[in-house]
Amino acid sequence: MPTVLTSPTDASCSGVSTPPLWHIDAVRGRPPQRYYIGAPLRRLNGAHVGVLCVVDTRRRHPASPDQAAYLMGLARQASTALEARLDRQVRSRLA
Repeated sequence: MPTVLTSPTDASCSGVSTPPLWHIDAVRGRPPQRYYIGAPLRRLNGAHVGVLCVVDTRRRHPASPDQAAYLMGLARQASTALEARLDRQVRSRLA
């Protein structure tokens, strides 16, 4: 599972040289990951459940503030969808 990074969005424009990402196979693999930006996926109780991320094998310029905000918005939408799915599963088990 990808690292859940501490800042709302975390980017690396040269993934191989970024220690928090070394354990991810794609970073060390062929072709190696050269760009990463991620936004944490959180449950309503604050628990981290994953990361919505963008990866590329080419180096890229850092994301603009607008791009980072867009990724955070997508992560919030994904978190909401995950929460709704879990809620439906719980309700169907109780029925």
